[in-house]
Amino acid sequence: MENSQGYRGETDVFNECHFCRFLRGRTNIYGLTVVSSKIPTCFPCSPEFPSHRYASMPSRPASSKEVRRLQTPRQHAVVASTNEVTALISAEGYWSTLTIPLNHETGKLEIISVDAFERTVDRGFHMVTNFIIAITTFNQTSGSRTTTILEDEYKSYSLQIYGASIAPSAYLEETLFKIGGSCQIINLKAAPMQLSHTTVTLNGKSQIAIILCAMDGAVHVYLEEATSGEFFEVDVEEFFPVLGRMATAGLKYAILFFSPSCHVLFLDIFDEGDTRVVAAGSQSGELHMAVYHRDKMVNGLSKRILGFVSGSRLCSITTKGLNSLTVLPESNQHDSVLCSHVLDVDWDGECELLVGTYGRQLLIYKRIPGTETQYYIFWRRGFAYPIYRLASLDVNRDGLDELIVTTMYGVHVFQPNFDKAQERLLEVLNYIGEMKLKKRGLLEKKQTMEKAEMEEKMKVDEEKREVEREKVETEKIGTEEAEKVETEKVETEEVKGAEQGTVESVFT
Repeated sequence: MENSQGYRGETDVFNECHFCRFLRGRTNIYGLTVVSSKIPTCFPCSPEFPSHRYASMPSRPASSKEVRRLQTPRQHAVVASTNEVTALISAEGYWSTLTIPLNHETGKLEIISVDAFERTVDRGFHMVTNFIIAITTFNQTSGSRTTTILEDEYKSYSLQIYGASIAPSAYLEETLFKIGGSCQIINLKAAPMQLSHTTVTLNGKSQIAIILCAMDGAVHVYLEEATSGEFFEVDVEEFFPVLGRMATAGLKYAILFFSPSCHVLFLDIFDEGDTRVVAAGSQSGELHMAVYHRDKMVNGLSKRILGFVSGSRLCSITTKGLNSLTVLPESNQHDSVLCSHVLDVDWDGECELLVGTYGRQLLIYKRIPGTETQYYIFWRRGFAYPIYRLASLDVNRDGLDELIVTTMYGVHVFQPNFDKAQERLLEVLNYIGEMKLKKRGLLEKKQTMEKAEMEEKMKVDEEKREVEREKVETEKIGTEEAEKVETEKVETEEVKGAEQGTVESVFT
C-alpha cells in the first residue's frame, strides 16, 4: 500500500536538545542499555548543564542513614564506547553525565558490549542490593582477533562484571564512581557479542541471569552464587531449550562447513504474564523464535518458528508467527538496518516503530488506520553517522520519555515536541473532564433512581404495614364482638335460669 499520509517535519515529533560526544573511541550496536534503579541520586544540576560531565564525586554525599531507597525505580542510561563507559543519570528537570572509572589502562582493552542492572540477593543474614555493570572486552595487547571456535583457550576476550561484591552506597553516583573496585573477570573462548539479562527460576527462587551471545555459536548464561557474589556459567538449554538446540546445530554445521550461520548476534526476551517470547537473530539472517509458558520452560515445552528475514520486516508472532511478514516502506533503501525500537511517540495509545540504519536515517513508522500491518513513514531524521542503537526513557523526569540515539561517536538526546505534548495533554484533560461530568451525571441519575426506588419501596412497605394494621384491627374488633356475644349469651342464660327459679319457687 502506498503511503498517502506523507511524513512530518523534523521538529514535529522530536527536538534534539543535547549531543554527548565520546571522549575516546566509538560505539557499536551493543553499546547502550537502559537500567532501572531504586538507589537515590544526589548530584545537583550543573551550571554548565547539559554539557558538563562528571569524572569523580564533586563533594561527599550525606550519610546513608539520612537516605531512603526510592519506592518507585527510576530509569538511567549506560553507554559504552571502545574505551569508556558513560552513564546518563536522570534527575528532576535535568540529568547528570558521568564517566564511570573501571580502572582500565588506556589503550589495552576495547569494550565490545555493555549491560547493567540492579539486583537484590539474600546473603544469609540480610538482603543486599547492588548496581551491577557487565562489559565484554578485547585485550588489544594479547594478539590478533583471528580465532576459531575449536580453540581450547582464548584469553583475548573476557566478560567483566562490576559491583556484585562491593558494599552498597547511599547514592547512585557514589556507587558508580567506586564500582571499579569490585570486578570479576571471566575469560571467554570466543569473541563476545550482545550482553543482556533476564530473570530465571532456580530451585524455586527467581534470580537474574546474565546472557552473552558469542561467535562460537552458543548463547552463554551466567548465574550468581548468592554467598560469594561470583558468577558462574550454567547450561543454557536448562532455561532456554531453543537456544541450546541452536547452539548444538550451529556447532555441527560450523565444523562441517566452517560457516557462522547459527551465530546469534542479537537476542531479545519479552515477558508478559506467564508467557515468555524469545527471539534470536543469527548472522545468516535467520530469525528464531520460541514461545514458552514460563512454568514449563525447564521442561522444554516450546514452539519454534524459523524464517528468513532480509531487510526490515514486521510480523505478528501472536497470530501468524513468522509466516506473514510486512516490509516497512523505504526500510531497505538506506543500507543495513542496525536497530529498532517501539515507542508511542504521539501518545495516542498505539506504539510506533522506530528504525535506525547504517545509512544514517532514523525512520518512525505509524500504522495506517483501518489496516492491521500496513505502515507509513510518520517522521524521519538524518544524522552525520550511522545509527547504532535506540532507546527511550524519562531522563529528566518530566513525565515524557526522551529518545536516546547512539551514533558512531556519541549520544543524541531528543525531547518530545512540547507544543504537541501540551495539545495532547489538554485533549486528555478535556476528555477526563468530560468523562468526570458524564460519570457525575450517571452517578446523579443512579442516585435519583435509587432514591425513587427507595421511596417506592418505603411506600409499598408502608402500605403493607397499613394492611397489616387493618387486619390486626379487624381481628381485634371481631374478637371483641365475639366476646360481647358470648357475654350476652351467658347473661341471657343466667337471666333465664333466674326466671325459671322464680317460677318454680312460686308453684312450690
